[in-house]
Amino acid sequence: MQKYSGHPSRLASVLGAFLLSRLVCALFVYLGHGRRPFLSPVAGGWEGVANWWLNPWTTYDSTWYLQIAANGYQEHTTAFFPLYPWLLGLAGDDPVRMALFGVGLSHGALLGALWLVFRLTELEWGEKHAHLTVWLLAFTPAAAFFGAVYTESLFLALLAATFLAVRQQRWWWAGLFGMLAALLRNPGVLIACALLLEAWEQRAESRSGQWVAWLFPLGAFLVVQTWFWRTFDGPMAGIASQAYFHRQPAWPWSPLIGDIQALLTPGHGLAFPLLAATALTASIAGLVLPVCGRRRFRCSYLLLIGGITLMNLGLMRQIPPHTAAAVRYMGGLFPVSQILAWYLLERLGRWPRARMLVVGGQLYLFAVFSYLFGLKQFLG
Repeated sequence: MQKYSGHPSRLASVLGAFLLSRLVCALFVYLGHGRRPFLSPVAGGWEGVANWWLNPWTTYDSTWYLQIAANGYQEHTTAFFPLYPWLLGLAGDDPVRMALFGVGLSHGALLGALWLVFRLTELEWGEKHAHLTVWLLAFTPAAAFFGAVYTESLFLALLAATFLAVRQQRWWWAGLFGMLAALLRNPGVLIACALLLEAWEQRAESRSGQWVAWLFPLGAFLVVQTWFWRTFDGPMAGIASQAYFHRQPAWPWSPLIGDIQALLTPGHGLAFPLLAATALTASIAGLVLPVCGRRRFRCSYLLLIGGITLMNLGLMRQIPPHTAAAVRYMGGLFPVSQILAWYLLERLGRWPRARMLVVGGQLYLFAVFSYLFGLKQFLG
């Protein structure tokens, strides 16, 4: 493990990645936003709040977070966990005010997340890897979600804080941050398993809270599911609600096969092949990495990557591209950016053109998907 030491270049790198990525992302988002009539209907989605500047950052799932914050849960909204709507509710019940608060919260959480990821990656891999990791993460193809009324930025910050606490042997804090992440999104069981795996791998250095930290995210997940059960009289309310959002249980290979078939079928728009191919690639990578990278990368991180991929595939989206959410889920996981940074530095170090091709490809997807996000055509 590398030792962390403060230095202005670290803060400059994080601030630079944050500011530049947010400015460029916003540019492409608003370019797309300006191309569509304001508040025009969105097929299968939501037209957004009635404020031109905030509108593109409120799309698809944003409506459910805002509705839960203003009116509480309904049976079909149990797909969403309570922490984020509760935070939005602190801004009152006006949708525009809540949206403004949510956008500010997402940007603040992203800045904090990039700093935490830098510190964590420097401890694990060294400063050079940390610099590249935060830039790759800031310019992920799904970066538009980091600024939206979505849970992406806050989940990233809490997940990074969880594992930074683990590296610093602060297990009680790891449990607390893991619990908050489990109240925010549904991978609480995976976070618990990852913490238990970390405790086992560090069993020679037993510390206070090491063997109970994993119970915090697990307990948070169970409390949320129990509350949904008692409120809506269904032990599987959270899973059953997925049908409302065109998802249903499936074998993990079904969405992969479905997207391959869709790519080979003519008649789709220009954006569809790019999104489908990117999501399909991200899904396959999420399955392959835990197998091929187990000797090189941390097992807890690979567990998260593989587990979240299987969750996405196992609750198959019925509308193609079936794997669309993989772009957002993988893009928002810091271990994915860590692994990509390692690959660029360690495997492609002698081939600068290959590195430029990979980085250029990611920047191209970042720009195109940000533009499509503004058009409300990038579901993610």
